[in-house]
Amino acid sequence: MATTAKLTKGLTRRRFAVGVVLAAMATKLPGQTRPHRIVSTAPSITEALFALDLGSEVIGVSRFCDFPPEVLKLPKVGTYIKPDPEAIARLAPDLVILQGNPTELANRLNALHISFAEVPHGTLKDVFTGIQIIAKAAGYPERAEPLVSHIQGGLDAIQSKA
Repeated sequence: MATTAKLTKGLTRRRFAVGVVLAAMATKLPGQTRPHRIVSTAPSITEALFALDLGSEVIGVSRFCDFPPEVLKLPKVGTYIKPDPEAIARLAPDLVILQGNPTELANRLNALHISFAEVPHGTLKDVFTGIQIIAKAAGYPERAEPLVSHIQGGLDAIQSKA
């Protein structure tokens, strides 16, 4: 009995719930190869996910995500500069897409055994690379090239008119 008291001392409902969530996140279903619960930490990532027809898999977004309109109803996980690891963990994602190199967040996600992918940002080439990384991480690499080609075609059309 004393051992049980030691183990449960300081165990709050919140800590218990976090433990249950972490255990659920660590459990991977047999045959599950594609994530079905994706968190986006930046507006450009969210828009890329929806453009890749993965919007139904998105379960959380940054506070600044506002397009497409469906994301306004989704839980917020902090800002691009300061994503909230606890808010992300509470959503029990299969995959988190990060922009840039938020080392502290990457370390926290690793500690929580949450898969993540990092996409570059800053240049047009980075946008195309990010789309490819997102599509691959989500299990649909074949969706990247048509989207990149579509965007590039639109840019080419604008340039030819200029």
